[in-house]
Amino acid sequence: MEVALAPVAAIARRLLGIEPEEVVKVILVGDALMDMYELMEKRYDSRSGEVRYSGMDQINRFRAHYDHLIWLNPEEPPRWGGYWGESYGYIARAVDMYPLTVDGLERGMKKLLVNR
Repeated sequence: MEVALAPVAAIARRLLGIEPEEVVKVILVGDALMDMYELMEKRYDSRSGEVRYSGMDQINRFRAHYDHLIWLNPEEPPRWGGYWGESYGYIARAVDMYPLTVDGLERGMKKLLVNR
């Protein structure tokens, strides 16, 4: 009897050519500044025909699946908080976030090289 793979594991196997159990280090790159509906609203999955995961759900799925995961951010953190800062805060609490600078790259790489 064949066991169905979880979607994240299937992606790892198909796109990266690795088994999900192997040590994988994931680097997400993006500004983390978005409208909150983009992060929190569940989206339609055209493959399954169902409304399934929000952006935050997907981030949490990656976080749960990969022990070594960081986010490199090319933008400065919002100083004023407010509307755009809300999505930044949610993501920064879910994933270790570093600035996309030489110092940020060094700190992020050190984080990826140690166990949780």
